Amino acid sequence: MDQLATSPIARAIRPLLFAPALILFTSAAHAEPPLLDVTDDHSVVVAVPWGVPRAEADRENRWFAHSNLQPTGRFVRRGQRLSVTVAGPHAAVIAIGLFGVYKDLNGGVTQSSFNHQTVRPGVPTWVTAPLDGLVYVKNEGSQPLQVTLEGGEPIPTFVGGVTTKASFDAQMTRWPRAPFATFIGEQVFADIQYRWVRDNLASVTAGRIAGWDQAARLTNEVYGLSAMASGLDRKSSNRIHITNPDTGPGAASATNYRLTFQSTGGAVLLQREADAQWGLWHEIGHTYQTPQYRWAGLTEVTVNLSSMAIEERLTGRNRLDTAGYRAKRTAYFGRAPAQRDFDKQTDIWFKLLMFDQLRRSFGEAFYPRLSARYRQLRRDGVNPRTDQEKRQLFALTVGQVAERNMTPFFEQWGIALDSSTRAALARLPALAHPIWNNHDRATDVVENALPPL
Repeated sequence: MDQLATSPIARAIRPLLFAPALILFTSAAHAEPPLLDVTDDHSVVVAVPWGVPRAEADRENRWFAHSNLQPTGRFVRRGQRLSVTVAGPHAAVIAIGLFGVYKDLNGGVTQSSFNHQTVRPGVPTWVTAPLDGLVYVKNEGSQPLQVTLEGGEPIPTFVGGVTTKASFDAQMTRWPRAPFATFIGEQVFADIQYRWVRDNLASVTAGRIAGWDQAARLTNEVYGLSAMASGLDRKSSNRIHITNPDTGPGAASATNYRLTFQSTGGAVLLQREADAQWGLWHEIGHTYQTPQYRWAGLTEVTVNLSSMAIEERLTGRNRLDTAGYRAKRTAYFGRAPAQRDFDKQTDIWFKLLMFDQLRRSFGEAFYPRLSARYRQLRRDGVNPRTDQEKRQLFALTVGQVAERNMTPFFEQWGIALDSSTRAALARLPALAHPIWNNHDRATDVVENALPPL
């Protein structure tokens, strides 16, 4: 019999390969973890069509693209060959590579791009690795594929909701020379250096992966994206890829296609509880930032719109509700309005308060609705170029979403509005409360609780 019939996951993929298109797309939209079987000498993966990352990020109106790489549980070294067999109606792409610097791999040279080789369905195809790297499958077609890879080295692989703790621990023991271990969730996958996983093995559980998925899911909620939605508000099936090189910028970073938690950052991700992963929330938040109101000085401010909401959701605390920030707010608002300039404030947390006051005043549905409105504006060709244009559009869009004349709010915060913006906002109902005074979650006044998106 052929490999499709005899594979250990054949019965699972056969309905996918031959199902109607509607079922195929629904399966992908629900962001189910990929089916994956890893052994000493081969891997079999169901490669789901996840779309083109940059195009999906643009549709979702996010800053950075996520990833459509699907892990295979295999690693190859320069010159090694893989035998790849694709079962399905179209070709797959085998991607080999690593992001960043690893002192014992690729001569310690930074890697920023992957090698891609197209494999057509049918007979086995030899793929030679031109560099050291993890092996992934990309499916940018329309149908699921079964991809069998023979050769290379297996790496411990934990698929959330599928792999047991005992099974993963056994993989760690069986493959002690593996350079990485891979963790696969419904929203997030992580490639963490073996040594950090080995040293924190007690913390490696399905709940750990579920916590990372929860962070992504809650971020989606803040930005009004859902796998169950349609059109602009549909969250693509692209995953958030966590990498763990030896070095990297800052404590961690985000850019197109990956998050970087360098060196011991991999251990931190395995150690901290799900409600104390601010670093992860922050870096995920960068990938979601709305470009149209990320004017100068806001990159490290609006990134935390989602982090604040997640922390409050999981802990009940808001880190801006402290005596220090209340004093700072009192001092700032003690000046005459003409002497206040929001953009000259250097404390990113104080600037974040202005954005968080919108959530406090209009409810948890405010930012999902604001994000949905910005996606519509982008679709309609509204694309502010200058910082001044971004400020004016933000003020106007906030007012339209909140259904209030927000001119007093922005005046109090020291954001100047032009006559056109003022005139448009003046058509909306006046604010009933001085919401710029909201600085304590115990006493904050809700101006207009918006219904869910």
